[in-house]
Amino acid sequence: MSGLNSALNMNKIAQYFRLLQSYFKRHNPILEIQAQIESSLKGMLTFKKKVKIARYRVNHLNYRLHQMEELINSNNPHNSKSGRSLNLLR
Repeated sequence: MSGLNSALNMNKIAQYFRLLQSYFKRHNPILEIQAQIESSLKGMLTFKKKVKIARYRVNHLNYRLHQMEELINSNNPHNSKSGRSLNLLR
């Protein structure tokens, strides 16, 4: 009886190690760590470029806002400088 019980336990242990081995074939922790390190390095190396692009977008939006405010002010009928001329660019 104890020989059969120990054989079952050995089969369960062997099955567990086969399952563990197949899991590590699918999800290799060393490759996952390497991929995470590569992505973080890429993020750090491209940080200045991303900040430069974001700064450009903000400045461009501020420029467009300034343009719109100038167009609104130039066609304001309550303004003493102009107001009767229609801006065709809008």
